[in-house]
Amino acid sequence: MPRLVRLAVTTPLRPDPLEVEAARGAAERHGLPYVARDGRGLSRVVAEVGAEAALVLSAGRAVLSSGGAEHAWSPGMGALRLRRYLDARAGRAADPTARDPFLDAAGIEPGDAVLDCTAGLGADALVAAAAAGPRGLVLALESSRALAAWTGEGLRRFPAEAARRVEVRCADHLEHLTWSSSTPCSARPAPSPAASRWCAASPTRGRCPQRRWPRPGGWRAASWW
Repeated sequence: MPRLVRLAVTTPLRPDPLEVEAARGAAERHGLPYVARDGRGLSRVVAEVGAEAALVLSAGRAVLSSGGAEHAWSPGMGALRLRRYLDARAGRAADPTARDPFLDAAGIEPGDAVLDCTAGLGADALVAAAAAGPRGLVLALESSRALAAWTGEGLRRFPAEAARRVEVRCADHLEHLTWSSSTPCSARPAPSPAASRWCAASPTRGRCPQRRWPRPGGWRAASWW
């Protein structure tokens, strides 16, 4: 089991009011403490709540600061994969060998709801959201609360429309899948639009299995690698 990292949410050294509001909202969203920067260094900020690292949120970046090192969130190769997918969909010239194995295997179609069981830095979730289109969505699970917060806030700030359709949630995928496959959708709370759509199974089914099943307008998909 990975070691838990105690994380605090804060802002840049001189935030504007909107950045303060956004950081407070992020802390509440992810169940993490918010610490006002008040012109202090990050070492003092994290020490105030006994944290080990800080998630520094500005208008355009989500930066993880730990041990004096700073790491700005990025989807890594997900950005290139997204660009290649969008180019191919638009009919622009693209490398014919640059196929995306994940999208080929998943067969995601417009309008799909996708469950990503190992979100990591969100690369697969990002390209899945692009393939699912404006009527689709992605629920991405990540067992590390620190990583879920970093990725979730990074996606919120990423300049791609597909990123708006990804919800990152801190959860163990096996526990989530066991609960999803054994609990009637009508008996579950719907705390978010993504969760509500995920639970909107066909009335003739009533329960959410772990792979794919037909629904009006498309398919649902669950993936883990």
